[in-house]
Amino acid sequence: MSRIRHIAIRRFRGIQQLDWAPRPGLNAVLGAGDVGKSTVLDAVALTLSATRREVFYDTDFHRLNVEAGFDIRITLGELPEELHDVERYGDYLRGWNAEGVAIEDEPAAHLEDVLTLRLVVGADLEGHWSLYSERTDGQDARDLSLPHRALVAPVVLDQSPATHLRWARHSILQRLAEPQFTVRTLVARAARGLREQAGDAGDDAEVSAIVEQVKTRARELGIRPAQEAQVLLDAFGIPGWNASLALHDNEGVPLRRLGTGSSRLLVAGLFHSRLATTGIALVDEAEFGLEPHRIARFLRLLGAGEDDGPQVFLTTHSPVVVRELSSGELAIAHYDSVFGTHEISNVADADTGLDTQALVRRNAEAFLAAAVIVAEGPTEIGLVRGLDYFWVAQNQSPLALQGIAISDGGGIPQAATRAAAFGKLGYRVVLLMDDDRPLTAVELQAVERGGARVITWGNGQATEEALFNGLDWADVVSLLDIAVQIWGEVHVSQCVGNVSGGRLDLPTCRASDQQDHREHLARAAKEHGWFKRIDFGERVGQEVLGPGWERASAHLQATVTAIYDWTRGGQND
Repeated sequence: MSRIRHIAIRRFRGIQQLDWAPRPGLNAVLGAGDVGKSTVLDAVALTLSATRREVFYDTDFHRLNVEAGFDIRITLGELPEELHDVERYGDYLRGWNAEGVAIEDEPAAHLEDVLTLRLVVGADLEGHWSLYSERTDGQDARDLSLPHRALVAPVVLDQSPATHLRWARHSILQRLAEPQFTVRTLVARAARGLREQAGDAGDDAEVSAIVEQVKTRARELGIRPAQEAQVLLDAFGIPGWNASLALHDNEGVPLRRLGTGSSRLLVAGLFHSRLATTGIALVDEAEFGLEPHRIARFLRLLGAGEDDGPQVFLTTHSPVVVRELSSGELAIAHYDSVFGTHEISNVADADTGLDTQALVRRNAEAFLAAAVIVAEGPTEIGLVRGLDYFWVAQNQSPLALQGIAISDGGGIPQAATRAAAFGKLGYRVVLLMDDDRPLTAVELQAVERGGARVITWGNGQATEEALFNGLDWADVVSLLDIAVQIWGEVHVSQCVGNVSGGRLDLPTCRASDQQDHREHLARAAKEHGWFKRIDFGERVGQEVLGPGWERASAHLQATVTAIYDWTRGGQND
């Protein structure tokens, strides 16, 4: 089975420049929306296409610059024996240096033989496919022969998997067949008697063997309609004489009528049999049509967790998918706005100083974002969410639409370590934390070296202290109202009495704005966890801190402003 060793994209759609050496097994490309994940899959599909019939449009060019054209180069290793033909392809064989992760134009004994397939499209919108090597630059272009193109063409498991459940060019059923197997003869014979006589096609030994594979997979996957699959003429194609043999259930209903999730699961199972002529699969939005409990099975069928399985490229917007995969199978796509280039890097390759698998499992949603707020704990998470709700009510864009995720840091020092890790993985990061346990010099250095920014309440204050000391008194009373609604007046008053040695109670503190009252209320809130839940923090952020920001102390205003400015795209430093 072939493997993609290197992908080079220039000026294709939203990608101006990308160079990526994917891993041999499963590569799940993550990142924020519109960062080019699906574009990478499309670039591979177009360049390795066996048909060479693709139609191109002005929108396929970066920033619609058709004069510049686009150029895609896919370098393949683990070549089938046919592609080692020196007489035919010798001038195009190159060398892959796995240790240096680099292509060398001259093959050598210590290098793996590779071929680079190239697709170039210019202003005339005509696609030009060819093999590429520096040694042949300027010579007449040569392409792979059609049979050899079929050897390396990827299986595309898109959102319409039903095409793979009939014998058609490059469908998984056709790839499972022997090279000499031709559907045309069987279709012609079956068409003579329409659907009744089409069943004769199932008597063909090769067809029967494939159908048995389908039945076996269907039983393993619990896809009941396919467990008694049979081969009939798919009548939908007869009017245009595009009829094809297709799989049907035992009542004659085409399996293409299966639900999207079941179809994708079955096709993935057939691909997993590894009888296809290529080991490369492309899966856009892996979670599409699948319930969470079926996603894990789908990923396993695609080779998740297998070092020697097929090479799969998938995209996802689902944290369920992220959690099911190992960190070595996750690749993050980022866009560098300064240089206008894209970069894809493997999570496991980053020097985060953390167990990357644990980081992925605990923070899967954050890996799908462009920027991450690492909040020290639940109170801070809730406050940011509440502020977001308030800002949205003021006609501001929500954090989610800006590609910002809020991650639970799990307290200090874990939160600092996680912020540094996300920074090293290429995310824009801010660490929001209390100041009653400041970072050590070593911890702060690690966070800043990772590129993350730190925002604290300052002055050695915990979040509760910052709120009770910095808010206007009317807003402090509103805080107390929320605490009473959550815990009840008696409990809140007892908390105040406990921290003041019985000297104060809730009515006394409410009666007048005194610094002593504020300090004891803050201590009671902190020690008794009045707001240490995400939903409690949300209420404080939305109902008190947001509306009361303009009346707050200059220091509290500055902290909230720093959070707001960062969420609107301010730099980490």
